[in-house]
Amino acid sequence: MEAWTPLQIFMASYAAAAIGGVGALLASDRPITLRSLGKALVYYGVAGCGFAMTGFEYIGGKEKPWRIIGFAALLGVGAIKVSDVAAVARRMLSSEDSKP
Repeated sequence: MEAWTPLQIFMASYAAAAIGGVGALLASDRPITLRSLGKALVYYGVAGCGFAMTGFEYIGGKEKPWRIIGFAALLGVGAIKVSDVAAVARRMLSSEDSKP
């Protein structure tokens, strides 16, 4: 079996998180409309994909842009705060400065 490409990992995480979001919508007391269904698919899907992109390099990926794109996705849906991203960016920059 071949290793998954980054795109396959991110699409699978989007689909899994979006299905979880629809499940959360169905379990809630909110009325189910096309708009609420679309919002659940987008919000939970982007959040799940953003978390996958953020952690991709820790599961063997070497591409640093995925971490930045993941943080942007999480910021876009409001899953994390700007101050959290700034703290991680400071750590990233300080660790790169300390490398020989």
